[in-house]
Amino acid sequence: MFIRSCLLTTLLPLPLGAAESSAFIHEASGIQFPQRIEQRFERGLIRKSEKQPKKVEVDYFYRDGTGVNVTVSVYPAPADAKGPKALNGDARSDATAAFMKEFDHAKSLLAEDDTKARVMDQMRFHAAIHKNGPVGMKATLVGQSTIKSILLCERNGFFVKFTTTAYPRDQQLKYGLTYHDVAAFIIWPTAR
Repeated sequence: MFIRSCLLTTLLPLPLGAAESSAFIHEASGIQFPQRIEQRFERGLIRKSEKQPKKVEVDYFYRDGTGVNVTVSVYPAPADAKGPKALNGDARSDATAAFMKEFDHAKSLLAEDDTKARVMDQMRFHAAIHKNGPVGMKATLVGQSTIKSILLCERNGFFVKFTTTAYPRDQQLKYGLTYHDVAAFIIWPTAR
C-alpha cells in the first residue's frame, strides 16, 4: 500500500533557464527530484511504502498532454547487487547476478500487460553521464502497437529504476529517450 504524499501539481509553463522549485529529496539514498525538468516534465505523485519505508516512487509527466510519463522507483538493493562499471562489454558483462536478476524481473513486470511484447534492445547505459550518474542496464520492449522502456541502475545500495509508460511505436523518436531526460536532471549522490 502506498501513501500519497504529494498531489499532482498544476502544469504551468516554466521559462527556459528558470530555477527549479522545491526538489524532493529521498533521504535514504540522497537522490534529489526537481519539481520541473526544463519545459518537458512536471513532477507528479510521490508514493512512499508503509511496509518498505526506504522505498519511494516519483512520477514525471511529459508536459504535452499525451499521458506519457516516467516513474522513478528507488528501493534498497541487496549488498551483492552491483550494476555494470563501464559502458564497454556485452549486455551482462560485469554486472552481478543479483543486479541482473532484478533487471530481468523488472523487464518481466513491464511486459505483463502485453504478452506479445518483446525486448527490442538491451544494453548498458550511462545515466546522466555529465552529472555523476551511474552506469546501468536499459531495455526497450516493443508490443504490437506500443513501446515501453526501462533503465535500472544501482547507487550506494539502492536500485533506481526508470520506467516509461507505453507510447505509440510511430512516436519512438519523440518519446524514446524520456527516461534518459529524467535521469539526466535528477541529482545523483556521489558514489561510495
